[in-house]
Amino acid sequence: YQELSNIPCLSVVENMYLGFEKKKIGLIDWKEQKRCARKALDRVGLSDVDLDTPMENLGMGQRQLVEIARAIDRNARLLIMDEPTSSLSRKEIDFLLNLMKELNQEGVSILFITHKLDEAKEVGHKVTVLKNGQNSGETLDVDGVTEDQIGFMTELLTQGLASIVLSWVEQGMPSSVIERMDDFDILVGGCLDYTLERLAQKNKR
Repeated sequence: YQELSNIPCLSVVENMYLGFEKKKIGLIDWKEQKRCARKALDRVGLSDVDLDTPMENLGMGQRQLVEIARAIDRNARLLIMDEPTSSLSRKEIDFLLNLMKELNQEGVSILFITHKLDEAKEVGHKVTVLKNGQNSGETLDVDGVTEDQIGFMTELLTQGLASIVLSWVEQGMPSSVIERMDDFDILVGGCLDYTLERLAQKNKR
């Protein structure tokens, strides 16, 4: 839901059922479509939106919520939300995060892609760091994740663990301190001895 797929010149209800029209004796059942669309839009806080309004007349945040309403109407069991709060107001963000929690309690799985750790902590259970399509390799409980840890994992993808630990040692950080870094012990663990050996070889040259 970062890149919108709606058609601006079509109405809200037409966009919600494009390709999935509800039919009765071979004809589009507009009454049923509007009834279901109204229910889904109410769920995402768009009770005041006219179903016959062209999408191009809505704000970017409203358009995004219409797409989420469409997924809810189709009883999706997995929602992939790519930066869904990027175009929303603070009020819309709060509403969406609460809605995500409600949907999750109802058994809907949500893959939430965001740059905002506070939002991830509010609605998430696990967090994985990606950079340029690469996985950091660690999936962590979101409650214990810090901004520093996210920064380290991002740097890890860019530079590689050995280079990072080497830079720490070269900057004078004692190996005993590195070994006690609880936040990174899984990542640093077996790399420290290799890094110290690499540094010793470098100093001999």
